[in-house]
Amino acid sequence: MGKSGSNNLLAIALVGLFLLLGFNAYQWYQLRNVKTELANTKSSLLENEKLQAELEQDYQSALSNLEELRGTNTELNTMIDQQKAELTEQKKKVSNLIWTKGELNTVKEELELFKSQAASYASQIRDLKSKNASLTSDNQMLSSAKVALEGEVASQGQRIQDLDEQTNLLTEVKTRIENENTQLSSKVDMAEAIKINFISVDGFKERNGKEAKQTSRAKNVAFLQTCFKTESNYVVQPGDETFYVRLISPTGETMFDEQLGSGTLTNKLDGSDVRYTTAGDITYNNADAEGCISWDPNYALGAGNYGVELFNKGYLVGKGNFLLK
Repeated sequence: MGKSGSNNLLAIALVGLFLLLGFNAYQWYQLRNVKTELANTKSSLLENEKLQAELEQDYQSALSNLEELRGTNTELNTMIDQQKAELTEQKKKVSNLIWTKGELNTVKEELELFKSQAASYASQIRDLKSKNASLTSDNQMLSSAKVALEGEVASQGQRIQDLDEQTNLLTEVKTRIENENTQLSSKVDMAEAIKINFISVDGFKERNGKEAKQTSRAKNVAFLQTCFKTESNYVVQPGDETFYVRLISPTGETMFDEQLGSGTLTNKLDGSDVRYTTAGDITYNNADAEGCISWDPNYALGAGNYGVELFNKGYLVGKGNFLLK
């Protein structure tokens, strides 16, 4: 090879080296951006959790302060219940801002407003209790006028009826609040269920100790493997998550064998019992995750169109179908 050929090879090598250095620099820049974004996300979550904890502490403290002021006066107790209900609604509003809006200044302003409102409510109750105490003293001084007030007995009966109506109204309000709390708890529970973006089921046949090979022939299937990909859910605490797989035969029946891991779960959406085929755990860290759960039916499968449903925390989070020939 001549001198000209050697020069050409050297030039090509240098160009390749520069391209490799450029690619490495680009990869480093991308990695740094990803790390920065992850750090910002973690910082934001920590700030949100701190604000939520502060809100919860202030809320419980406000309820405790109001309860300490509860006495035998029906009207004051009614006002306390109304103020507690208003504080509960305000807490929901602030909590929603924390986790959905991402505007820290607005959240902190609302949090300070919540504290001010709670303090104002407690102050109002104390003032009214003081006035009621004064009125009680006056009533004791007027006990000598009891005879002149006997004509008011009839009107007192009406007042008792009115108080009974108010008591019934308060009972209805309490029942409604309890129902709303139950519905809210159900919504929070549903929000913690991890949804599925993708789900597929494939059949595999054994190969005498070798790696299993995928097959769509029903008569050759030794086991079925359900694979899926989850969505991101920042409400869920990181850790192991259990997913329940329900495989449905072409005749519409759940493929079920307790000796092979099958069981029954409660569908929290409607309270019905649902039989599932098998279950498995995956490690979940609030980001998209992938997992596969296998099941060996231990009997020959028939050809046809099969269904699959995936459950998490008692809720249906994904479904699909697959064909075995």
